[in-house]
This record gives sequence, structure tokens and C-alpha cells, in this order.
Amino acid sequence: MSQQIRSGVAVAALIAAAALALPASGAEWTLEKIGRGIKPALALDAGGAPHVAFLTELMEGAVFHATLGAGGWRTATVATGYFYGPVDIDVTADGRSYITYHDHEAKSFRPELGAGVVVIGQGETWDAVRIEDPGHDQWDADIAVADDGTWHLAGIDPQQFGSRDGLEYATNAFGAPRVEQVGSGPLPYEFGVSIEVAPGGAVGISYFDAAEADLGYAERAPGEAATARGLTRTSARLPTSAPA
Repeated sequence: MSQQIRSGVAVAALIAAAALALPASGAEWTLEKIGRGIKPALALDAGGAPHVAFLTELMEGAVFHATLGAGGWRTATVATGYFYGPVDIDVTADGRSYITYHDHEAKSFRPELGAGVVVIGQGETWDAVRIEDPGHDQWDADIAVADDGTWHLAGIDPQQFGSRDGLEYATNAFGAPRVEQVGSGPLPYEFGVSIEVAPGGAVGISYFDAAEADLGYAERAPGEAATARGLTRTSARLPTSAPA
């Protein structure tokens, strides 16, 4: 081996040894346990703190809210019952969480029952808005919330249970909560939806178009619709507890 090659090998070995001796650069992942549950949804508040919504899909199930503070994770039970996920969550600038999920409304499955629910709050007080529209509504629900507390919800009234409504939109943007039929025609649940709202008030929803076996997009211009069905609103103080 020539002196030049030996020198090159020695330099390479020194560089490799120096690299191994240097502290690791770049970001690292940290893993933490929150609690027992499935189908989580995540939102970050204005300070960057995580807020996680999740549930247990049992006859005696529950929906939970967890947030990370200086003392670690704090988990609250925001609703109990027979629920179906996924859930979704959004957090406004004042730290209030908005969580949506589907409530079967009975201990056994009944297609004429079932409603979407939006629970709003922080700490120990949660205000429940139940979307009591005909059908087994708001499966696969997704929510978008403005900082003034205006919420917009998209979900499915599934054709598997006899509905021909398909994609539905609910909001409190015009006063009392109300629901509108988007006009998609019959749709199955399980493929998900997504909703976003532009600063000017236009609403966009993406969904699975079952008739075309393709993705679809629905857009609604700002302003109040000519026809809509009113909803009912209930409030309740619910206990705060961590899942077992």
C-alpha cells in the first residue's frame, strides 16, 4: 500500500471516529402514554400544547379529552355512552376544545336513532350540542371551528341504514344550530370526510362519492341557506376523570 493510500485511510478513520464521538444532531422523538382508548384526534392550542380527543367503542363507552401541561397529562371524561369513532377536535384561541363524535343513542343499534354531538369546553365543564336530525347522522364527522366559537361540521347519514341523504353539514354560524343536506345522494360510512372554512366564510368538504367510486368536493358560498332544519341544544356539567 502506498504512503498516499495509507494516509488517506488514516484520515478517513480519524473522520469516522470524530463523527462517532460528536453528540447526535437533529431532533429526537419522545413518547408518552396518555390513557386507554382508540381513534385519537389531535389539535394544538395557541401556546402549542397538544389536545387529544379519543374514545372507547363499547356499550358503556366514553369520549375523553387529554391535554399536556406542566404537571403532565390531564385527562377528562367528557361524555359516556355507546359511541362510534372517529372523533375530531379543534381548539380556539381562548383554549376551548370542540370535540365531535357519533352517539348511537341506545344500548343496541337502532337505525332510526343516532346523532352527531359537539362537546365544547375546558376543564370540568362541557356543553353538549346534539344534532337531532332525522336518520342515523354524522358518522365519520369532521369539525372546523373559528376563534369566535362558530363551528362547522361535516358527516355522513349512511346509506347502509336506509338513508338517501348522504353528506350533511351542520353549523351554528347563523344563530341556533342547524343542519343542511349537501346534495351528494346516498353515501356509505367508513370512507371519511374533511371540512375546512375559508376566512371569508366559504365552506369546503371533501368526501367519497360512492356513485362514481371516486373522491368528491362540495363547496358552499358564504351566507345563510334558504332551507335548513333546526337542532336542539343541551348543556351539562360532566365529571372529570381519567380512563381506567
